[in-house]
Amino acid sequence: MDAASGKELRRHTADGKARLSSALLTPDGQSVVTLECAGQKYAIRVRDWPELKVTREFPVGDMQSPRLTPDGKLLIAQAGNAM
Repeated sequence: MDAASGKELRRHTADGKARLSSALLTPDGQSVVTLECAGQKYAIRVRDWPELKVTREFPVGDMQSPRLTPDGKLLIAQAGNAM
């Protein structure tokens, strides 16, 4: 979505039966990082922008609330059962 106009730029749905939990655009605007869940299996997927083709994938257990550091070089998250 364009922040200035509110216009939708692109729509993305998770692959297959997966649920898309979150999506982050990298600071350089070159990639989208998604957290997707299929059943009880979570995965981080790095996609190129704007095609949204998966370029890397990492199984991550039950991670929640992923965030990129300001420089976009590290991904941090909270374990799913943390209080």
